[in-house]
Amino acid sequence: MDTSEHSQPQTLPFSTGRFILYLIFGTLLPAFALGFEIVTGLSDNIYINPIPNLYHAILIGMTPIIIALNAIRCFRKQPIRKWDLHLNSLCLGVTSVYAIVYLPIAPFAAIGVAFYGLGFLPLSPLISLLCAYRIRKEMKHRVAEQWPIGLRHLAVGFLLGITLLCCGSIPRIITDYGIAQYGRVGTKEDHAAIRLLRTFGSEKALLNACYQQSEDVFFWGGSRNAVSTEEARQLYYRVTGESFNANRKEQEFFAMRGRTNDRDLGGEHVGQRIDDIHLEESRLDGILEPELGTGYVEWTMVFRNDDEWQQHEARMLIAIPTGGVASRVTLWVNGEPREAAFGSKAKVRAAYQSVAVRQRRDPILVNWAGPDLLLAQCFPIQPDGGKMKVRIGISFPLEADSHTTLAYRYPTIVAENFTISDQLKHSVWYEEKTSGGVLSHAAEDMTMRQLHSTRSTIQATAHPLLPSFTSTHPTHPNETITFTTKLPKNESVAAPNAIVIDGSRAMRNHKNSIAKWASHYNGTLQLYFASDEVRTFQGNGKACAKWIQQQDFVGGQDNVPALTEAIRALLPSASAETPQTLFWFSGPQPIQLSGTEKIRQLFERRELHLDIVACLTSRDYNALYELAPLSYCNTLQLDTDGNLQNPTITFEPAESSATAPRGSSHAYRAWLANQTRTLAERTYSQQARLGAARFKSKIAELADKAAEAYLVTQISGAVVLETDRQYKENDLEAGDPSHTPTVPEARHYALILGICTLGYRLVQRRPRRS
Repeated sequence: MDTSEHSQPQTLPFSTGRFILYLIFGTLLPAFALGFEIVTGLSDNIYINPIPNLYHAILIGMTPIIIALNAIRCFRKQPIRKWDLHLNSLCLGVTSVYAIVYLPIAPFAAIGVAFYGLGFLPLSPLISLLCAYRIRKEMKHRVAEQWPIGLRHLAVGFLLGITLLCCGSIPRIITDYGIAQYGRVGTKEDHAAIRLLRTFGSEKALLNACYQQSEDVFFWGGSRNAVSTEEARQLYYRVTGESFNANRKEQEFFAMRGRTNDRDLGGEHVGQRIDDIHLEESRLDGILEPELGTGYVEWTMVFRNDDEWQQHEARMLIAIPTGGVASRVTLWVNGEPREAAFGSKAKVRAAYQSVAVRQRRDPILVNWAGPDLLLAQCFPIQPDGGKMKVRIGISFPLEADSHTTLAYRYPTIVAENFTISDQLKHSVWYEEKTSGGVLSHAAEDMTMRQLHSTRSTIQATAHPLLPSFTSTHPTHPNETITFTTKLPKNESVAAPNAIVIDGSRAMRNHKNSIAKWASHYNGTLQLYFASDEVRTFQGNGKACAKWIQQQDFVGGQDNVPALTEAIRALLPSASAETPQTLFWFSGPQPIQLSGTEKIRQLFERRELHLDIVACLTSRDYNALYELAPLSYCNTLQLDTDGNLQNPTITFEPAESSATAPRGSSHAYRAWLANQTRTLAERTYSQQARLGAARFKSKIAELADKAAEAYLVTQISGAVVLETDRQYKENDLEAGDPSHTPTVPEARHYALILGICTLGYRLVQRRPRRS
């Protein structure tokens, strides 16, 4: 049986003109089409994504090279080898697939040739196929007299090309199938899709879906409109255990297409990254008061927008020192600093969206985003190198190991939508203020990683922590409270009634610490493990520690089902006589996976005597803390030794004392912020008895008190607007600069010391009465 390819008539001589045509249409045109698609993503936006990854780009890029090599060999009349035929067959296989994919739009592409020649781009696979076929006929004619050409010389390379394309698409096909199955019917299908994607899925394909609606890929069209952008971001976290924008160096192969269409503008989360925004300058100026156990730091930042056309919004999550509270927000408008107005969280956000998003003017918004976390948003940063300068002031209590060994942490950015260069150094300058004078620390340049991890200590041997002092209200100088200072201590060993443990991958490093903590108890513990399905265990401390060690911490887990189940189990026993306590060991959760309506229902329908304690393991963001009642819960820190404690100094009101030294207002701010949280938690637990109207009234009253003191809390925020008229339109009042905290400059201290010295000398010179 003759398996040779059908005989062909003799071809025309391989002239210079034909050679040039093959180079233009078989090599230059497909190469240009490939580069154009990589840069613009035109086909990806309007039809399909022909180049889903670097693998496909390399495979497609081989076809013009093969055509060029074949054409050169024929033009120079060099001997044709079998490998030349096999490579040509591979080229035919690849171009055939893409020619078929683009065949439905070929008629429109032919019309588009008349318009700037853009129609050549979708026609390039078909043109390349024809060029490769014509060159193959020439090669066959030249080798026909040397050795027979069988069908295998066509089939091997042709099938290999198709196979290579399919192999490169398998992870994406699996990913598209998993995305399509996610949320289609119910939780069982969700869990199956998540497990499939964890094992075989493409992380890059998931990441792409987080930035834009999923599109048809290559010849597989399973994911079009399968999930929304928000659902894709949830799925990415469930599969990987990380936020989709967590990687600071997000430089994908096709990142040059630009993702400048900001879908999260004016939203309540950091959202997608905008590579055109840069943090250009950063400085931290702080003052420490070791005798009072307080500190204050101002973080000044300058943002730059390199986009040539579009305005952009900078968004970031700032981890502040433990127990801290934002007490100042400043925006430079036309070169002049302008202080923030403080109000309820809903009011300042409404003002920001009105002025920033709709009027495109210059505000900054700062809101509470979780324990020791702030969400800051600045818009608009003008294009073509435009800059925006902002400042955020934070009052905080110091951490303490003893009366003479104090410590503090720096604020740091834990999530952002802009670029922070590895070469950017944050200029840090702190000073200590005591009754003995002012001690300035040497200024130093620090990286963001150093800001995140450094815990600096103060050896206050000469001026130890005062047992009591007075502190004034930030905006009412006549209101003074005498505070006593309390050192941190480990949480009492009384076992909580229920324990919820986050089973996400980020908690894997804290498994041993949680197990150590559990092993301290001899009584019975009830555990709820938040995994793909809620797992429960009951036993003594050692048994629970062993069980915790055996659990798999994978992906990103939804903690709401475990919390709901634990709270429902505690309800029958929760009463005024027997209040219940729930410990929640939580890690970062960058996106809300499910709502807390079931938990809210429990609090709205009856007065709950239940204390939820958040046991924090990191400084990162957890979206659940922004949802009541979890936003009002008490917090403790878990260390590597398995100890739970609040590491900071606390301030408790005491009887007024005329001998107590006078301190700054920072202790009052820290105490008032904690009081706001405590009263809001109490009010929330009593809302069933109070009723909806009275409950809202009490929360609004607490928000007004916090705003009056210029504090950003769970229920109050800060916004800077551009004009006085904008403040009036939004029922806000600009902050009074005389009531905002500040870090005095060196010359101010010199003036204060000079005045004190002069006063002392005048008193000494006053004649004494006999």
